[in-house]
Amino acid sequence: MTTVDLDYIKKRREELGITQAQMAKELGLSNPSGYNHYENGNRKFTAALMPIMAKILQCPMEKLYT
Repeated sequence: MTTVDLDYIKKRREELGITQAQMAKELGLSNPSGYNHYENGNRKFTAALMPIMAKILQCPMEKLYT
């Protein structure tokens, strides 16, 4: 089963110097803590968010999965 690679997402975000607040804004979330819940695995990323994530993180969408 394919799962979202949370470690890769965090690592890539940090490599690009993108804050959680910036990610939240780009994803249309109301606040940074909402994004934090996704990145820490407390909430699951929806399929609709994945193409946006790939664009923000400048990577192929396949890299977001294990």
